[in-house]
Amino acid sequence: RTLALAKINSKLSYPLEKTNYFAGFNLLPTTLENWKNIIKAVGLGFLEGFTRVFVWAYPQVVRDGVIYTKDQGDNMTGFHEIRLPQDISFGASGGPQFLTTIVEMASGHEQRNREWAEARNIYDIGLGLRTEDDLAEVLSFFRARAGRANGFRYKDWLDFKSSTPDQTISDTDQQLALGDGATVAFQLIKTYASGVESHVRNITKPVTGTVVIALDTVMQATGWQVDLTTGIVTFDQFLTTIVEMASGHEQRNREWAEARNIYDIGLGLRTEDDLAEVLSFFRARAGRANGFRYKDWLDFKSSTPDQTISDTDQQLALGDGATVAFQLIKTYASGVESHVRNITKPVTGTVVIALDTVMQATGWQVDLTTGIVTFDVAPATGVVITAGFEFDVPVRFSEDFLAITLENFKAGHIPSISLIEVRI
Repeated sequence: RTLALAKINSKLSYPLEKTNYFAGFNLLPTTLENWKNIIKAVGLGFLEGFTRVFVWAYPQVVRDGVIYTKDQGDNMTGFHEIRLPQDISFGASGGPQFLTTIVEMASGHEQRNREWAEARNIYDIGLGLRTEDDLAEVLSFFRARAGRANGFRYKDWLDFKSSTPDQTISDTDQQLALGDGATVAFQLIKTYASGVESHVRNITKPVTGTVVIALDTVMQATGWQVDLTTGIVTFDQFLTTIVEMASGHEQRNREWAEARNIYDIGLGLRTEDDLAEVLSFFRARAGRANGFRYKDWLDFKSSTPDQTISDTDQQLALGDGATVAFQLIKTYASGVESHVRNITKPVTGTVVIALDTVMQATGWQVDLTTGIVTFDVAPATGVVITAGFEFDVPVRFSEDFLAITLENFKAGHIPSISLIEVRI
């Protein structure tokens, strides 16, 4: 982006005050995640000094309910990640509202235009106030949100989970999409069906600890993350190119042998000290320039999450009497299929090795920067070499800048700070 702007400036040499900046366009109501990048581009445009920044077009902005304030920076601020006390919302009244314009023709027929793709709920929480303490709490909450200036979370007791009100949440409640071998990010949705008609609602504020995911009805305990500020579920990433033939058959080419994990650490910031520590860490890494270790708490050891590491957790290879160096690996099995992942960043002091199930206290070394185990003497032919370990993920920051304000952080806004796995 920086190089592109420099090239434009060198070729055209237009002054900034006479240059318009186009930030983006979101064509479809089903791709609301595009707005995050568009809003980011708007902020960058102003940051570069452009006086006029454009988003195309007004109907899409109105349709998707997008609000932008010039000081909001990288993310849509004006929203505090805090929930109105649910004992107050329990007694509230309200429900969904659509916007439909109706033109009555001279014949008496009507022309109806649906202006909003999704409904907007309207609530009255007055009925939820039962005591003077409730009233005082709402007044404090109102002041902290600065009236209408900042949004917040609200629990609608009539409609707050993926299942029907009387059922327990299940990982098969809502179908998000069908996999295509390429897409890794999916919006949480809830489908409301009535007869042959249905309405799909984007769920952008899932509750922490409640999201469960299944693939072909099989629950997935790991291999995915959910952004609690957008409701987007991201699976550990593979890259597959798909060519659709004229017959409708597909030719799929898997471009990556291993997945690349993607993380957002914004939700891990709880205090101003955390924020200061991340900013220092970011500067020390020079943004995207240098990678570093990251502990993925969903997948950080050779065993399953609830088990203790054992020297027989993972089979590395069979000895051949000549080879002395073996890569640490972790095998992920599902049905008859399996995926082998190279472990390049084992954690010091955690690696244990066995030969034919017999633990080896000595006679080997592990390179903590590559994950390669080297034996002093090559294991004999047919000997099963196994290992147990904890490991980190090698990652880097996905952006070269962090747009965070202390004011927004204090107000409850959670910044988005993305990390992406790097190859070693």
